[in-house]
Order: sequence, then structure tokens, then C-alpha cells
Amino acid sequence: GKSVLTAALLDRALRLGRVVAWHFCRHDNVQQSAPASLLRSLAAMLAHRLPGYNEALGEVPPTTATDPKELFEALFQNPLKSVKAPEKPLLIIIDALDEIPKEGQKPLLTLIVKQLSRLPSWLRLLVTSREEVRPTGGSECKHACTEARVRLNVLAAGHQERAE
Repeated sequence: GKSVLTAALLDRALRLGRVVAWHFCRHDNVQQSAPASLLRSLAAMLAHRLPGYNEALGEVPPTTATDPKELFEALFQNPLKSVKAPEKPLLIIIDALDEIPKEGQKPLLTLIVKQLSRLPSWLRLLVTSREEVRPTGGSECKHACTEARVRLNVLAAGHQERAE
């Protein structure tokens, strides 16, 4: 399925040196797939794989936040401002977003949609999910998930245009 395809893409992109972080969400591991864990995992990989990020992260006061927006600002938005742009765009991969805990799906989707434009244009995000994210909030959540998917596509296209 989609995770096998994502793993193959990850393997190829790693060999090309284009991936700096990845996370495979799992329905059978709620702790690992929680939004705060996902963001911390990606930040830990960036610290090891992205030159200058670890130093920039060291300049940011440590946070014990669990709110995805606060974590995003502390771990990505603020430190990445100090990182020198690489020659070619780099990629962060998040697989199976539909498998994160139901209560975390909408906040994480909203975060990705609203904050993606604040990341440097050289950092791209590839997110996979089933067509239908399992909504728990009725039509409101279903609408928010569809809107998030559309905005992600538009923002990804905007990043592509800026890079060319």
C-alpha cells in the first residue's frame, strides 16, 4: 500500500541525500503517532541530518510544550530561520497521517496547513494519508480534513513555484 510506496521513495531519496527527516505513523502505536511525538521525532532527525540545525536549535530555549503549534514554532519555525539554505530542496516525509490518534488528526492537519508557508522554501513536506481521514467530528471534521488536503496541495505547488 501507501507505506510500501513511501518506504521505496524514502530509500531512493536517502540515496540522493534529499531527505532530512521522516516519520511513519502507526495505528498500533498511539504514543509514537501522537502529534507531539511526531514533531519531536522529526526535530531529532533534523538535528542529526541537517547541517546547522542542531546549533540553531541550541539557541532556542528548551520546551516541554505538548501543543503542536508551540512545538512547531520552537522546533521548526524559529530554528530553521538560522539554517543556511542548501543548494537543493530537502524533504521531510510523514507517512500515514490518517493513522495518528483521532483526537490529534485535525490539530495536526491544521498546523501543517497553516504553518507550512512559514517554513523555508528549500524544505518540502511530503505527507501521505488515506483518501478519507477517519473523522470523529461529523461533517465539520470531514470538511476540515478535505480543506486541509486542498491547502496542502496549493501550498506545495507554491513551494514548487518559488524553487524553480
